[in-house]
Amino acid sequence: MNDRAITLMMWLGGGLLTLLFFFISFYFYRSIKAYDDLSESVNKLQLTLTGLNGIILSIQDKNELNTSICKERHSEVERRLSDHKKRLDEHEKIIIKLDAIQTKNN
Repeated sequence: MNDRAITLMMWLGGGLLTLLFFFISFYFYRSIKAYDDLSESVNKLQLTLTGLNGIILSIQDKNELNTSICKERHSEVERRLSDHKKRLDEHEKIIIKLDAIQTKNN
């Protein structure tokens, strides 16, 4: 081979290697950028998850508090209903006696 063909092949090989290096560098840069974006998104999701966990714990605490308050009120309502039932039973007995007395008098 002559010197001119070798020079031409060197230029073509160098150009191809330069293009290949450019493409590899470009895709390497894109993958690093995608990794950085993904890392940032994961960090934001972790912060959001931490905040949501705090909200969930707060809601659970409020729910437990409301449940205990409801149980206390439920027992109070049950007691009052029982008292009302007793009074209604007494009233019913009195009404029956008054009806009996009224029917005797008529």
